[in-house]
Amino acid sequence: MDTTDMKKLEMEEEDEEEEILGGIFEVEGSQSDPTINSLARFAVDQHSKKENAIVEFVKVVNAKIQDVAGVLYYITLEAKVGEKVNVYEAKIWEQSWLDLKELTEFKLVGDAPSVDSGKKA
Repeated sequence: MDTTDMKKLEMEEEDEEEEILGGIFEVEGSQSDPTINSLARFAVDQHSKKENAIVEFVKVVNAKIQDVAGVLYYITLEAKVGEKVNVYEAKIWEQSWLDLKELTEFKLVGDAPSVDSGKKA
C-alpha cells in the first residue's frame, strides 16, 4: 500500500468518525422506551403551556437522537386536540449534567393515520 492509499484510508476513517459523532440515529424500540415517552410527554406539556391549549399525548411514533453538546431528540408523536389526533414532530435538547431540558421545536406534521385507512369498504 503506497502513501496515497494510506492517506485515502485515513480520510475515510476520519469521515466515518465524524458521521458517528454528529450523526442522527434511529432509536430502536422508541415506542415503548420510557425515556423517549417521558420526553414526548414533556414536549406535549410544554407546547400546551406555550400555546395555552389542551393537547393530550397519545403515543410515540418514532424517535431519533443526535449527539450535540448534549443530546438532541427528534420525536414524532401523536397527540389529541379535542377528538382529533394529529402527528407532530418535536425536538428536545437535553444536557443531563446541567439538568437542562428544552423544547426547541414542536410542529404539526398532519393527521394521524386512521384505524380504518387500511380497510376496504
